[in-house]
Amino acid sequence: MRIKIVTHCYASQLPHFATCLKYQLSSITINGKDFEVEVNVCFNKDDLETVRVLRWYETHKAPNHILATFELPVERLGRRSIGRNIAAKWSKADIVWFTDVDHCFCDGIFGNLKELQWPEDTVMVYPKTIMIHKDHETGDKLLHITREYDNTYPIPMPLLDVNDFIEKQYSRAIGGVQIVQGGFAYEHGYLDGEEKWQRPVKKPFGDFRDDIAYRNFCTKYGSIKSVELPGVYRIRHTETTYQ
Repeated sequence: MRIKIVTHCYASQLPHFATCLKYQLSSITINGKDFEVEVNVCFNKDDLETVRVLRWYETHKAPNHILATFELPVERLGRRSIGRNIAAKWSKADIVWFTDVDHCFCDGIFGNLKELQWPEDTVMVYPKTIMIHKDHETGDKLLHITREYDNTYPIPMPLLDVNDFIEKQYSRAIGGVQIVQGGFAYEHGYLDGEEKWQRPVKKPFGDFRDDIAYRNFCTKYGSIKSVELPGVYRIRHTETTYQ
């Protein structure tokens, strides 16, 4: 079974997003080393912070992992449904997880995902509970300290301190935890052919309304259900693109 992780990173204006990406890719390497994982990263070639992390990961990723990058102009990168659509239709993974760069995958999550019994008549699932930093300041401190010594860290990055995290319940499949079966992703893409959501934007990552549009699209084909899928850790940070 191949699991595809689709993520975006743009760190030219906010460099801490590249540090988030390094944590995310480290978590995939460490916790997914026994599984076939394909990582799709959407980025911009002029974003040197992100490019540096991608080069680092290419050298340190697990042997059975695939890295595929999709280079996009900032105006297209900044509307996630464009990159997600390209990634969805690019290959035939068994499971596709559309995520955000500040999400890490720990605690045997890939094994749990592989063994997940997909609920009947369901086209999308999402974890009912994730772990999230107890406050923004804790996440900011982690990213700042890590960035200060970033070049000294080979794989893996320093382990996340579980004592810094608290549980968070999700009532819906927000953009970082949208999981669909590969066949569905390959057939339908991510809002494929919908001009509004495949149109470049002036403000990159200024909003994430395409998440809502995709959820609404999926409900035309079945239900969206929460599942027990522990192991998602979300790094909180004060500065965001949509402020």
